[in-house]
Amino acid sequence: MTATTRREDRAVGLVWQNAIEVPAAHVLIIGVSHYQSGSVPFVASPARSARAVADWFLGEEEGCFKNARTPLGSLAILLSEADDGTESTVLGAFVPRATFQNVQKAVSAWRSRAEAGERAEENMLVLFVVSHGESFGRRTAFLLEDYDTLPDQIRFGMSEVEQLVDAVANLTPKAQLLVFDCCRLPTLLRLGFDKELGMPLLDPPGRPDARQPMVLRSTALGHAAYGEDAGLTVFTEALLEAARGLAATPADKWVIGSSSLAETVTRLVGLRRKDGEPLQRPGSALSEWFPISKVEPAATTTAFIWLSSDHAFANMNFVERIADGDKIRAIPRANDGNEFLRLTLTDPAPRRIDARDAADVSIGEVELTPYPPVIFQELPDRMSIAQPRPRNLDPAHDFDRAGPRVAIVFSVRQQNAAPLAHGTVAKLTATANVAEPIVSKSIVAILPTGGHETTIELPAGDYTLVVTSSSGTVQTRRFTAKPDTETRIDLELPSSSDEFMAQAISAGVVAADAVRDTRVPPDALETDDKQRTGSPADGGWIAGGATFAPVVDQSVAQVKLVSALGNPKNPLVDWSAGGEEASHVAALVGLHAGPTNQRYGLLTVDDRRTRPFRRKAEKGRDRPLWLAVAGPGWREVAWCPTMGRAGRWMRDENDDVDPWRVEFVIDTMPESGRSHAAAVVQSRQWTALLAFLARRDFVNGGAIIETMLESLLWSIGGKVDNPLAAIAGKIDNPLAAIAGALMAIGAGRLDEAKIPLGWLENLANQFPNVPDGPVLLARQRRLRGEATDTRHHRALLLEAARRGVPGFSLALDWLNEELALYATHSDCAEAAKRFRRLALMADPSRTFTVLRVG
Repeated sequence: MTATTRREDRAVGLVWQNAIEVPAAHVLIIGVSHYQSGSVPFVASPARSARAVADWFLGEEEGCFKNARTPLGSLAILLSEADDGTESTVLGAFVPRATFQNVQKAVSAWRSRAEAGERAEENMLVLFVVSHGESFGRRTAFLLEDYDTLPDQIRFGMSEVEQLVDAVANLTPKAQLLVFDCCRLPTLLRLGFDKELGMPLLDPPGRPDARQPMVLRSTALGHAAYGEDAGLTVFTEALLEAARGLAATPADKWVIGSSSLAETVTRLVGLRRKDGEPLQRPGSALSEWFPISKVEPAATTTAFIWLSSDHAFANMNFVERIADGDKIRAIPRANDGNEFLRLTLTDPAPRRIDARDAADVSIGEVELTPYPPVIFQELPDRMSIAQPRPRNLDPAHDFDRAGPRVAIVFSVRQQNAAPLAHGTVAKLTATANVAEPIVSKSIVAILPTGGHETTIELPAGDYTLVVTSSSGTVQTRRFTAKPDTETRIDLELPSSSDEFMAQAISAGVVAADAVRDTRVPPDALETDDKQRTGSPADGGWIAGGATFAPVVDQSVAQVKLVSALGNPKNPLVDWSAGGEEASHVAALVGLHAGPTNQRYGLLTVDDRRTRPFRRKAEKGRDRPLWLAVAGPGWREVAWCPTMGRAGRWMRDENDDVDPWRVEFVIDTMPESGRSHAAAVVQSRQWTALLAFLARRDFVNGGAIIETMLESLLWSIGGKVDNPLAAIAGKIDNPLAAIAGALMAIGAGRLDEAKIPLGWLENLANQFPNVPDGPVLLARQRRLRGEATDTRHHRALLLEAARRGVPGFSLALDWLNEELALYATHSDCAEAAKRFRRLALMADPSRTFTVLRVG
C-alpha cells in the first residue's frame, strides 16, 4: 500500500496512490453526514458508510477488493463527518470536507488520474456518493455540505445525478461503476421543468462513442433511503456484503462482475421490509459486463428466506428438516427487526424449510440444497421444481450432445392474463462444483406464459436459474439436473383478482401488490382546495382544445377524471390538425370509459381508421393520436399507440393473427415521480418486449429480440435481408418495428444481427409523421461511428424535431441526448432546449411517452 500525505494530494482527497503502468481502478468516495445550513439534519451513517467502502478497497484481507486486471491505482475520499466542521483523518492525515468547491476539485483530479497513460481506456472508474438526496420529476440531486448556504442561489451545493452520469460517460475509461446512495424524495424547491436540479461538478465535451456506465441507485424515484442508527446505510451494508462474496459467480471462477453485483445488491436491499413491504427498491442501469473483484471459493452457503406480502412475518415459525438422518429443528429468529431469516449452511445435505402460521398450519415449504455463496427464497414458493424422473420425451432444443443429458421442462402460468409468446426470460448458469464449470456460459430460454411447455436439454450438473417476467418479478433457484432424467419447473406469475387489470400487470404498467392494495385514496384528494383545482378547470383545459373525440368523464374511488383524444403535432400547443382532416378523425376514433376499482380505471380506444400509419402519408389524419387526461390538480398528455382497424389483423412471427389492442390505465395514486396515465398494448408477441423496454432492461429484452431473430432465420432457412422488418410484418406495423429497433440498438444486437442502416433509413423515410424513425437512424449512425458528417446528423435530429414529440419515451430521451451534442450550434440550440424540457416532463418508466404538463 502507498498512502500519500502530500498537501497537494490531500487537498483533492487523494489518500492512496500506486504508480503502476498497467490499467488500474481509480476510486472517488464522497460521504456527507453534516450540513452547514442546518436545514438538513445530521445523520451519522453516510460518513460511516463512506469509510467502510474505502476500507473495502484498501483492505488486504480476504473479501476485500482484488482485481488483477485493474488493481487499485488511486483512492480519494471527502468526508463531512464531524458536526463541528473539523476535518476527518484517513490513513494518518486530514481529508477535505465535502463542500461543492472541494468536491469539484476532487472530481477534476479523479478524472485526470483516470485518463492518464496510454492505456487509460482500460482503466476502471469508481464513484461512490452517500448523502442526502432530493428529486424533481425524473431527476435526482445529491446534496453536499454547503447546500442551502447561498440564498441567492437555491441550487448551490447540490449536483444532479443524471447530468453527472452523462458527463462521466464521456470520459476515456470503458469500465465505469457509479454508485449513488441517497434519498430521492421530492424537493421543496420551486423549479421549472427546464431547469437543472443542481450545478454540474463535471461537464466535459461530448464524444461520439460515449460509454454506458454501470449505475447503482439505492432507492427508487420518490422514495427514501435509510440507515442504521449505529451502523451503515441499508444500501451500503448490502453493497459490501455483495462485494465481499455474496455476488460472486462460481461459473465465472468466483469473480464478482458488474451485473452480478447489481443483481445481488438489489436482492439484499429488497429483504429489508416493514409491514411486509420493501423498505427500499434499488435501481440500476446496466452496462457491458466488466469484472470488479474476485474472492476465494466459499465453503458455506448464506440462505435468506422471507415471506410474500400476503403473510405477516412476525406470526410465523420456521422448521428445518434435513433429509440426511431426518433431523428436525425449529429455526430461531433473531430479534433484530428484520422480516427475513438468515441462515449459514455448512452441511451440504439438502433440507426442507417449512413456514408455519400461529395455528401451526404450513403456508409454504421448500427444499434447499446448499450451493455457495448465496440462496434467496420466498415463501410460499411460486416456482416448483419436481423431482427428476427418467427421461421419456424428445427435447425441442439441444445444446450439446456430449456427456450425460437432462431434459428441463418449463411451464409458466399467470391467472386471468392472456398468454404471451415471450413473457419470461430464463437464464441458467452452471454452478462450478469442480475446478471448471459444466457449461462455459449462461443458457437463455425465452418462455411463453399460459402453461405451454418448453423443453431444453442440458448437460447434467448443478445450475442456478433466474427467471425474469414481463411484469418485473424475478425468481431465483438452485437445482441439480441429474443424468438421463427429466426435471419439471413450474412457475406461477403474480396476478390480480381484478381480471380487467391482468393485462396491465403482464405489461409491467402496474404491480400485482399495488393492485391488491386498492385502498380508497387519502382524504387530501377530496378537500375543497383540491376540488376547486380539479374537474371543472381541467375539463375546460381539455374540452377547449378542439379534441377529436368526445370528452369522457370517469370516476375512480370518488376521484373525477376527464379525458379525450386529440391529434396534435405538438401536444402542448396544437390540439388539432384542423379542418377536414380533424373531422375525418373525429368520426372514426372514439374513447370509452372502462371498468374501475378503488385505485385504477381503464380507457379503451376505438380507432376505426383503416391504417393510421400509411407509408409516405403527410396528412393530419395519419398523425399519431394523443390522450389528454386530467384529475384533481394534475394534467397529462399521453401518446396513443393505436394501429386502427389494421391492428385487429396483425400477425406474429408464425403468421398467426395476433391483434394489437390499445387501452389506457389511469392510476389515481401513482408513486412519486410517476405519471397517472399509461398506454398498454395487448399482443401475444409484443407486450412483454414493450414491458422490458419500459424498464430499459436491455439484457432480458435483448435476449427476446435475439430469439425472435433466430426463430425467423430458422423458419426461412437463414436467408433474410431485413429480419426485424419481417418480424414487424414488413413494417405494416411501424410501432412494433420501432420497439424492436429500440431494444436491438439499446442491447447492441442490431450490429450482431447484421441489420443494415438501410433498414432504419426506410423506417425513418416511409413514415414522415413518426418522429422516432430519424432518432433511431441518427443514434445508430453515431454508435457505428458513421456520424462524422455532423451536418447530416444534425439534419436527422432536426427532422425528428420537426415531426413532433417521439411516441416512445426512450426515443424522446435519445433525441434529447443527441441534440445536446449540438446545444451550442445555432441550428440546434432552440430544438435542444425544447426537447431537454420535454424529456424532463416525460415519465421514463412508461414505454410510450407521457408528458406531465401540470
